[in-house]
Amino acid sequence: EGERFVEVRRVDWLVLLAYWLGASDLILELFNYQCLPKPFSAFMCGDSPELTKLGVGNFKTIPISEVDTAEGLIGRMKRLVSKGMNPEQRDKLMSVTEEYGVAIEAKGSSDLRFLEMDEKPILLVSPTTTFYFLSKNNRRRTSVDKPKQPVRNTSSKRLSRFSKPIKAPKDKPVEAGPTNDDLVQKDIIFLSMPAATSIEIKAGSLDRLVEFLTHESYTDPRFRNAFLLTYRSFCSGSELLEKLIVRFRATDLEAPAKISIRRIRTVAVFKAWMEDHYRDFEQDEQLTTDFQNFVGGEMQSLMEKSANQLSKVFENSKKNAERDREEKEAAEAAAAEEKEKNEGQEDQPKKTVDNWLDIDSQLLAEQMTFLESKYYCAITPKECIAWSKGKKAQAGNVSCMIDQFNRVSEWVVTEMCTRVKLEERIKCFEGLVSLAAELYDLQNFNGTMEILSGMNNSAVRRMKATWGGASKETMAKFDQIQKVMSHEHSYKLYRQQLHSIDPPLVPYLGMYLTDMVFIEEGNKDKQDGLINFAKRTKLGEVINEIKQYQIDYRRVIYIKKQHVLDWLQNLPSISDDDAYKFSVRVEPKNLNFEKAIATLIKEEAVLEEMLKQSRRKWRRLHIKLCGLKGEEVDAELLAEEEADVEEEVSDDEIPVGTPTGDRLSVGTPGKDTRLRKNASSIPTAGGKHGDKDKPRSGRRMSFNKKHDRDKAERKSSNGSKKNVKRVRSDRELKNKEGKDSKDSKDKDSNRLSVGSGRRKSVKS
Repeated sequence: EGERFVEVRRVDWLVLLAYWLGASDLILELFNYQCLPKPFSAFMCGDSPELTKLGVGNFKTIPISEVDTAEGLIGRMKRLVSKGMNPEQRDKLMSVTEEYGVAIEAKGSSDLRFLEMDEKPILLVSPTTTFYFLSKNNRRRTSVDKPKQPVRNTSSKRLSRFSKPIKAPKDKPVEAGPTNDDLVQKDIIFLSMPAATSIEIKAGSLDRLVEFLTHESYTDPRFRNAFLLTYRSFCSGSELLEKLIVRFRATDLEAPAKISIRRIRTVAVFKAWMEDHYRDFEQDEQLTTDFQNFVGGEMQSLMEKSANQLSKVFENSKKNAERDREEKEAAEAAAAEEKEKNEGQEDQPKKTVDNWLDIDSQLLAEQMTFLESKYYCAITPKECIAWSKGKKAQAGNVSCMIDQFNRVSEWVVTEMCTRVKLEERIKCFEGLVSLAAELYDLQNFNGTMEILSGMNNSAVRRMKATWGGASKETMAKFDQIQKVMSHEHSYKLYRQQLHSIDPPLVPYLGMYLTDMVFIEEGNKDKQDGLINFAKRTKLGEVINEIKQYQIDYRRVIYIKKQHVLDWLQNLPSISDDDAYKFSVRVEPKNLNFEKAIATLIKEEAVLEEMLKQSRRKWRRLHIKLCGLKGEEVDAELLAEEEADVEEEVSDDEIPVGTPTGDRLSVGTPGKDTRLRKNASSIPTAGGKHGDKDKPRSGRRMSFNKKHDRDKAERKSSNGSKKNVKRVRSDRELKNKEGKDSKDSKDKDSNRLSVGSGRRKSVKS
């Protein structure tokens, strides 16, 4: 309508649409998904003379959430208005407001409608809603004026997404906001115009970023923190040091006071750099040398006090780093000494973990937390940036953390799938849930997620009998932990839990790695040829959260068991495919153990045959090698080889003229001639024909065609219809070939023809 409204930033358009349409149910759903801020602040108006006499004002602000009822609001309103009263006044107030209720204006009239005690006021909330706290006898709204909404300053404060568009006062016109030309300047693009304590940059060159990092008129600790966390993604430490020195030397300003302020802020950047990121200096000797030369030379002559302070900060940071390094080396030396001591005591049994279920769950959880906390606290911002860009070789501690996560998850799957007895699997399941609960209590969320990841593997999830056999307490504990650690809505419940507790803790690293990957892939490094600093700001928020939880458990965990730590770093595991095979064997579908046993017997026979063939091949290679070297072969091996040769001869050759079961040998009786099988028609153990290097299958060659047909039909009766058709078609083809061969006068001398008379003799 041509009226001017105050600009509202970051407004959820869906929320505004819900208000404009009056969709109260949609508003409640938006509350459930946390699209709306909690709690919503509404005005409560009490205009009774009794309250006025007690000194209670007409308007009070009270928070309203989606779970509040009218009865709950009444109680909270009473507590609010009675705050600061003496006991006598409080008792009088309670007696006066005993029959009070919460009312709202009825639509289209000045009458009031009192809410039922179980009615939810949030369904009636709109930007102009006023609730009334008064006696139920008062059904008409009095002439109490509603509170005026103040005009908010949008330059420095963010408006709520509930904020109603506010009409600009006629006597005080609202100043126009910054235009696009103001935000886009040379070599820099702003998200909003800089303020005294706020700098929001979208993109810029390195020189302009360093300029606002040390600006004499603007300062923002968040901007400085994000810059120092992520500068490695667009420049080196030496380049940054050079730019800061140039800013310190600059005298382009007329006012000496502003030059002094710029230098002071440059010193502040140096101080924050050394205190929070001393590893940059520790890992770069040239950077350290250049910095010390600058501080001890030029800065000492211009700002002696600041130079001395920086030198002191540098020395303190160096001492802290050396102390941490010495403690780490001492711990490693003590662990190595203890290990050598245990190895030297041969008469005493070495400490090992034979059955983890025999270890107390709390002790095991403490050792897991001790190990993972060490990995987590060693992660640096440089490694986070390298990992987000796919340079995993430069992120050693991140890789260690990931490897440990996968190692524990695979161990959980192995433990659950390799236990044959159901009672053992149930006991293992309950032990793992108890371990996850102890890790959760220690605030080791990464370890908790390791257990949950293994338990949710498909090979474990399918074992319904195991899950159904666990106790109700165990399942309730598991469901509660799984609910908090769920990845739904981008780990919404877990993030709330994480932000409501204090360190020490080990957060789930996978969530942060996922956030960094999304930021890296969803935003370009450059925008219009400038450094995309908005991307670095988002990345800096994630890295800063990782960094703020890097506090070890020295004051929580006192007991260190080296043999348990060694075991945790060498956990047994199997592949996912093998895990699923084991899972199907130990707990088949519908508990059909007969089928599972039959499958195992067949697989065992195949494995035994493979082992036999491997043994035979190895023996022959060994005999051949001994022959080449001129060494004597073991008699036992020669005996085994002779037995195998005899077996092969008996299977590979059929004596002519000698009866073999129900078959008749063909040839001249009495002669010791043998009929060799055609090598091209003999299937070997490897499934190929004519391979002389591979041992023969040992199947005898049959000359009875009817016997072969009957055997094929018996096999096909257990197979599919497709196999039956294939056998019949092969039989018809053979019959046809047989008829053609009878009509042919010239017969192949290499083939052996068997007449019908001989088939009769075979039957007899």
